[in-house]
Amino acid sequence: MDILIYTLVYFCLFLIIIIFSILFRRFYYSKTEEIINAELTQTPRISIAQFPEGSTGKIVGRIDCIGEPLIAPLTGHRCAQYSSIVEKNNHPQIYSWITLIKEEDKQDFILKDNTGMALIRNAPLIVNNYEHLWSGWKDKITPELEHFLTKDRKKNTGFYGFRWPHRYKEGALEEGEEVIAYGTGRWENDPDQDQSKRLVIYNPVLRLISNNGSKV
Repeated sequence: MDILIYTLVYFCLFLIIIIFSILFRRFYYSKTEEIINAELTQTPRISIAQFPEGSTGKIVGRIDCIGEPLIAPLTGHRCAQYSSIVEKNNHPQIYSWITLIKEEDKQDFILKDNTGMALIRNAPLIVNNYEHLWSGWKDKITPELEHFLTKDRKKNTGFYGFRWPHRYKEGALEEGEEVIAYGTGRWENDPDQDQSKRLVIYNPVLRLISNNGSKV
């Protein structure tokens, strides 16, 4: 009996520690994001053409992909970044979702404003505008979703052809979207134009501008 009580006590303590850790991480991440967003809001915008050499500042522009853009595998969006996630529900009564596939990709891109363009290098993945897709018990899966599963050797069916519910979501940083880039800029020789320089911003903080035009 004592062993059972001790086991339950240790299990409860372990569960409390796990829950506390999750809540702390979410709180810390949320506060960190609030601080970054507040700093970005207070930082004045600099036009690309007037960006001082070697300084740290904020520019705002629209995305233009370099060469061929990435193609988001589920939605087909032309983009500079994407994140695609497939989740499977083995137990619909308790909504137990597990991640089957998580595919992400990104590339350097150009930001353009009315005064010029800047090359954005090594930007972090900031995709968060996910489109949610669904494949239920009876839903017919699209060819794009089927291809995404089969290329990773995942199956959308169980025994006797029974289809498990799947949840698909995909976000993309698309061509033409307006974003903020905050970082240190360098004016470097432009290999595409003789005797010309271009602004390059390495490892910037990126933020999407909301649909209503407000900036974070």
